[in-house]
Parts: sequence; structure tokens; C-alpha cells
Amino acid sequence: MDRARRVIDQAARQLIGDGDVSHLPGAGAPLDLGDNPLTPSDQRAAQKIMRDHNVQPDWITAGQALRRNEAKLSEEVAERARRHLARTRQARTSQQAERTRKAWSRYRRALCERVERHNRETLNYNLAVPAGIRQQPTLEADALLEGALSRARQAE
Repeated sequence: MDRARRVIDQAARQLIGDGDVSHLPGAGAPLDLGDNPLTPSDQRAAQKIMRDHNVQPDWITAGQALRRNEAKLSEEVAERARRHLARTRQARTSQQAERTRKAWSRYRRALCERVERHNRETLNYNLAVPAGIRQQPTLEADALLEGALSRARQAE
């Protein structure tokens, strides 16, 4: 097995060479992502209709929405962490410090609920996505908060 692997690796290195593939036919031309000849004809027709009408399968739009929501959550948590640290530093009395702590606790609970909803949508997406397509990981509210707080502290 090792000998076969070495032979294959050597052949691949010779084919690849220095990585310059500009001499190959079609080099520099855009890839033709049209019909895949290995796709069954009934699916090919459906895919062509979808392409012609700019329609995407539900699982693709759901995945895009999940990624947008995750980015939005991350940005929001980062901003909230920066404000929380600033308010904690600015607290002059124990009452101000307690209000700041309670506000952070309320935000944490609300974030946990939002992350829970996001994770339910993620699980639905993961059930709908075809085999071979990377599934979306779920989020952890506490990990988001701790990461944002840590980055905010480092930025100070």
C-alpha cells in the first residue's frame, strides 16, 4: 500500500509540476457549471428550470439565512460585551454596578432564547440539506458571550 501511495504521489507531483496550468486547454476561461452529465435527466430538467428562473432550493436559502443570523448575533454580542465592560468600569457605586450586572444577566437570558431559536432552525436545516453538503454547527450562547468578553478585554 505504501509503495502504491508513493507511486501515485510521484505521478501527481509530475502532473502538477510547479502549479502552472496555464498551458492546459481552457486555462483562464470561466468554468462551465452547466448541466452535469452524471445528473439524472429528470433532475437535470428541474435544475435547468430553477436556474432559468433564479430559484434556489429551500435548504440553500435557509443556510444563507442561518449564516446571516449567526453573523448578526456575533456582531451584536461583540458590541454588547464592549458596552458592558465600559459600563462596569464606569460604575461608581455598588448600585450602578448591580444595575450593570442585572442588565447583563437579562441580555444573557434573551440571547440564550435567541440562540435556542437559531439552533432549532439549524437542526431543521441540517435535516433538509442533502447528503455530502456540510451541515451547520449549532451555537452556544455562553461561548459567544465569553468569546466576545475576552476579545473586548484584549482590545482595551
